[in-house]
Amino acid sequence: MEAIEGFKPARKPRFVKTTRNGCSFDEVAFERARRLEGLKGYVTNIPAAVAPATQIVDSYHELWHVEQSFRMSKSDLRARPI
Repeated sequence: MEAIEGFKPARKPRFVKTTRNGCSFDEVAFERARRLEGLKGYVTNIPAAVAPATQIVDSYHELWHVEQSFRMSKSDLRARPI
């Protein structure tokens, strides 16, 4: 609630609405976040007819293998960050 009283943190608080008259608690955003809490979404450009949702999620969970291989290759080459 410090943000509402005028203290300005480095990052904008998630549920504080700023107007010309001051700051207030954004109840709409808070309730939306509560409804979505615990849900996880996956976005892909693969049509549902080509790959079912379970296959998409399974493929996403295997992504760490690709990332680990890339990390090992990058360290072998001593590649610098881009």
